[in-house]
Amino acid sequence: MNGMRYRGAGATCIYVLALLACGSPEADRQGPAATHDAVVIAAPDTTAGARLYQAHCAACHMAKGGGVPGLNPPLRQTDWVTGAPEQLIRIVLEGQSGPIEVNGQAYDSQMPGFPHLGDTVVAQLLSYVRTSFGNSASPIEGKMVSDARVNLAPKED
Repeated sequence: MNGMRYRGAGATCIYVLALLACGSPEADRQGPAATHDAVVIAAPDTTAGARLYQAHCAACHMAKGGGVPGLNPPLRQTDWVTGAPEQLIRIVLEGQSGPIEVNGQAYDSQMPGFPHLGDTVVAQLLSYVRTSFGNSASPIEGKMVSDARVNLAPKED
């Protein structure tokens, strides 16, 4: 044994939350060839988006997007979600850490990035979030994610 033991419901809950936050079904992962696809989503695929939300976001932001006050910010009716799509795409790809303010409340927690998700998957997920929970923002297209990914990539000298 390595000397580390986890017991009780608390440890089990942490383990399950970690799996939900970090794990994704292999079908959600798209290999390098699909990373820069330019699929345009004419209308949000709410079925796929809802499934992706449950797999990647609901553990922290809750099933109805309300977040956890003081810990994880809400995703409903906030400029962080309904504002510039590039900001939301960046957060999903790179993660978020450090203090932020959402709807007048301060948050200072860390969110992991999901750079392994393909452009179409990120677009479906964010389109769902931008059109759910009382939000009525425009959907995000795969090309928007692809463009953002290129802009986020380190520049070679």
